[in-house]
Amino acid sequence: MDPRILPFLQAHSTIIVVSSTLALSLTLALKWVRPKPLPGIPHHPITSFWGDLPAMAAAAKQHGTIYELGSFFEQSMRELGPVFQIFIGPFSKTIVITDPREIEDLHLRERSKFIDASDVLIRGFQSTIPLGQVAMKTNDMWRKHRRITAPIVSSKYLNQLAPVIDHNTRLLVEYWEKKIEVVKREGGTCFACAGDFQNSALDTISQIIAGRSLQAIPNAIAHLSTAEPTRNDQGALTFPIPRVALLDATHYLFRCIGDAVTLPPVLSTVYQKALHAELVAAIGDPSIERKPLTFADVSSPEKTPYLEAIVIELLRCARVAEGTSKQTTADITLLGYHIPANTDLIFPMTSNQVNDESMSKVLHSFDHVRSAASKEQGPNARQLWKNGKDFDPERWLVDNGDGTKRFNSRAGFANPFGQGVRACAGKQLALLELKMYIAALNLAFFLDKIPEELSSYAAQINVTRSPIYAYVNPKPWKEVQA
Repeated sequence: MDPRILPFLQAHSTIIVVSSTLALSLTLALKWVRPKPLPGIPHHPITSFWGDLPAMAAAAKQHGTIYELGSFFEQSMRELGPVFQIFIGPFSKTIVITDPREIEDLHLRERSKFIDASDVLIRGFQSTIPLGQVAMKTNDMWRKHRRITAPIVSSKYLNQLAPVIDHNTRLLVEYWEKKIEVVKREGGTCFACAGDFQNSALDTISQIIAGRSLQAIPNAIAHLSTAEPTRNDQGALTFPIPRVALLDATHYLFRCIGDAVTLPPVLSTVYQKALHAELVAAIGDPSIERKPLTFADVSSPEKTPYLEAIVIELLRCARVAEGTSKQTTADITLLGYHIPANTDLIFPMTSNQVNDESMSKVLHSFDHVRSAASKEQGPNARQLWKNGKDFDPERWLVDNGDGTKRFNSRAGFANPFGQGVRACAGKQLALLELKMYIAALNLAFFLDKIPEELSSYAAQINVTRSPIYAYVNPKPWKEVQA
């Protein structure tokens, strides 16, 4: 040994011993400390300190997110059944429930009083909207907030908001008409549209809340003649949006709390034409006279059943919110499994697509442990879908036998806004906006094909799920029908 090292070791012996002990302890901890599963509930093999994190990371790398079809949650549903536990590190205690009947029964009936918003969800929102309903437990303050906001989503108030939404849909249609001219002039194939939906929605929401629009779309229209769009290899144009300080700040806030504006899957030719025919018959042909869209125009399932079916099917498949979460406040039983108090529960929206007839045998094997209320729903009970992964608005329609169809909201499972007392407070306003935007755009345009490289359902998750590729190739209907 080098004689110069000995004095160093003697002087620092305590530090060396402590460091070595800590390193050894940490190594042993990582090797031997394991998540402690709840007894009797299925789970993946526990092979390390990290629990399911490595498998989740691998699935996200392969599929984009752990919620995508074929990714972690679908694989787990098929391997472990409708109730299983996952481990995000050694100390988590999370149960995943994917049986749609049990999820509905838990939120809407007797056991609903034993669940509340999860601590994880609340911590996630308290930094940006600490006094928002989503950042509170179901306490007196939350109930007061809910009572205050309840009139905002009444039919009377929504009827008053419809002209504001209609005004902004008109502006978006005008903006797209001008974009189409630029795309034709530049020899492009399509244009990016995600920013258009976000900015138009922000204009609508700011006008509703503050009485004044942020003017994002009007500013974009005014600057379009001098804008210099970028062009990618597939000929898609991306138009710049003029910078407005308040608009930038609002975009930042939306990114923090979750932007519920997303581009749904592009509708096939058959669905677009069927919807257009229904809307022209019910509302009128805008090429003859552009009438304002009203609350009554888009809120009558008897008059526009296809619009209702398109909207709910878009929400079912788009999965803007990939899941909801709750926390047990007392011991409960789920499909025969004992779940202790203070356990986090996750309800992935993927279950509304995966749980089709291919899962029927597994799900029905739990019928004997369901609640009496769940068993006694009778003919009005929701049914498992056929080919649940497919986009098919026809699944929500029932043939009347006289050549017409009616919308059946209980045809199957889809709960994009959550369920029970903690369901999204703005559900009715969000549905009204979505119906009016889809109706306005469908009346004005046929969405033609775009380059295959850009035609993808690939998604990403910040707080909400949004498309990675969002491009459209709108054409006036007169060009399609010619």
